[in-house]
Amino acid sequence: MTPRELVVLVNELPSDSRFKRGHSSSWTLTERLIAASINLQHSLREDYRSAHDADYHFTPVEAPELERDRRAREAQERAAQHRNQLARTALDRILSGELQMTDIDVTKPIEEALIS
Repeated sequence: MTPRELVVLVNELPSDSRFKRGHSSSWTLTERLIAASINLQHSLREDYRSAHDADYHFTPVEAPELERDRRAREAQERAAQHRNQLARTALDRILSGELQMTDIDVTKPIEEALIS
């Protein structure tokens, strides 16, 4: 199979194929390459200036977040927030004497110890 035939096959894949879902972006390849080039140039400039005792900070150019990536990030943030809230609740109950460390079974979810 020639590279051209492979490109034609990939381009003809349905939009919901695993490959296209994994490589979809709101930016074209050219836009992504330009952004990567800009980020690299700024990174090298930052390294050079920091080596010569000069401050230089930049904000990297990032592609817009895709809907599926946004949903995944928000789900991770909600899970982390839930774990942090559970940890605060458990610590408060331990410090107030309502819960003993021996009451917590490490093989079970912390919610079970907080319920009892």
